[in-house]
Amino acid sequence: MEAVVNSDNTGTYTRGIVTVDSTIHTFTASYPVADCLPTRQNGFGVEQVFSCVLSRLFRRLFLEKLNQAYNAGELQFYSRHAALVEPSSFKEFLAPVYKIDWVVYAKRPFAGPRSVLAYLSRYTHRVAIANSRLLAADAQKVTFKWKDYRKAYSERPGTLTLDTPEFIRRFLLHVLPDGFHRIRHYGMLANTRRAASVALARELLCVPEPVPSTEQSKKDVVPVFVCRTCGEPMKVIEVFEAAYAARAPPIKHHAHR
Repeated sequence: MEAVVNSDNTGTYTRGIVTVDSTIHTFTASYPVADCLPTRQNGFGVEQVFSCVLSRLFRRLFLEKLNQAYNAGELQFYSRHAALVEPSSFKEFLAPVYKIDWVVYAKRPFAGPRSVLAYLSRYTHRVAIANSRLLAADAQKVTFKWKDYRKAYSERPGTLTLDTPEFIRRFLLHVLPDGFHRIRHYGMLANTRRAASVALARELLCVPEPVPSTEQSKKDVVPVFVCRTCGEPMKVIEVFEAAYAARAPPIKHHAHR
């Protein structure tokens, strides 16, 4: 996200980012996915230039953070990467990464921004797996539907059975740790300055603040009693108190022949 926000200062065609909405999810994926929606000014070739600039900027920032974590002793290496504990081996391992081009895909949506928001809304409040994919579960095993994306499209669907502790372990891998937020807003819509930014935008654009309509609010009220004949809402004129306490209906006795 630091690369996206800072990319507006790297060139003429990439300036003008007003807001960035970021959503992180792992639903239907085995790795974290971060979808960023930057709102920016129109410009010639903005997608191509933005992708090129963001690719190099993200590469530099990512490798800088990675080296800082390594120098602070925050990285651990196992198995065939155990030799990377040595600084010379770690530096040699990262050397080719500085030279390759990192892939960044940035493109305007074909159906407009509403379609993108509708797509992301399906993932914002889901974690790991939908209930519809669960086929069976007990204290020992859990069986669920899954897709193997390494196979052809028609061969991807299948079922998988795991031990219950292993299923819980994999499920918790999708739960964000403390301090992480699933949805973040940057720029004008940042939580700390959203009210002031929106008010300033209305002032600069000469757009008055919307006033809620009383007529619309009345229409939104759902009536409690509706006439069965005409379908119009009924008004309560007066309420009568019962003279006697409510009781159960009388028991019907059937005559014996």
